[in-house]
Amino acid sequence: VSWSGPGFKNKPLSKTAPKPGQVVEGMLIEAPEGEATLYRNFIDGAGPRAIGVGYHEGVNLAFDANNMRLAMIWHGEFIDGARHWIGRGQGFQPPAGSDVIRLPEGVVITELDNSDSIWPGSEYRTKELEFEGYVLDKFQRPTFNYSRGKLSITDKVIPVASPSKEKPGTIRRILKFSGKKPPSNLYLRLAQGKFEKDKMNYVDEELSLSVKGGKVLASNDELRVPIQFNNETAELEITYGWAE
Repeated sequence: VSWSGPGFKNKPLSKTAPKPGQVVEGMLIEAPEGEATLYRNFIDGAGPRAIGVGYHEGVNLAFDANNMRLAMIWHGEFIDGARHWIGRGQGFQPPAGSDVIRLPEGVVITELDNSDSIWPGSEYRTKELEFEGYVLDKFQRPTFNYSRGKLSITDKVIPVASPSKEKPGTIRRILKFSGKKPPSNLYLRLAQGKFEKDKMNYVDEELSLSVKGGKVLASNDELRVPIQFNNETAELEITYGWAE
């Protein structure tokens, strides 16, 4: 016997209380029609301050609030919430869907002396950026807010459904920067690996990327984008997809 309700389905019913340390399986969280749903907990690959977002369009992400980074994307099922239904101490929950793509760890926005400078090493929690929460739109989709000194950053994701049921949708991410006297040598690290340029896109074996508002540079097996300010503002639009 199982039951379902708003935001979850197929949760088993039992008269027996879970034993200490027992993991209860089968509480799949899904987004309501036309909306997103959030899961704030320990997510494998996104850290203890992870914020998972599942979209009704069938794409999902995990945001790492320790380093202000898009940590993972995947498609299909969102996440099983049963592991943390009875407590937070039962480890990290992996995504429930398929084709999980893990993005660079550590801080992903930093100042560099040159475009090919070595990227700073990974930290458990960055001191360069400060998380300032998020706001939800009418579709319950979050816009993450954070700052770097006097520079304010908003980070919004818009899911784009695929016209074909056979293919996953894409994730469109819009980053906006604003602040007085912004740094002239600020970079965003997009991805790591061997990428090839395919027309306007950058593609590896798993990930497809396209960028508007900045020129993508390939350096040290990484894709980086210098953030170019105009009248103390800058904007980048990044589309993440799954390579065919």
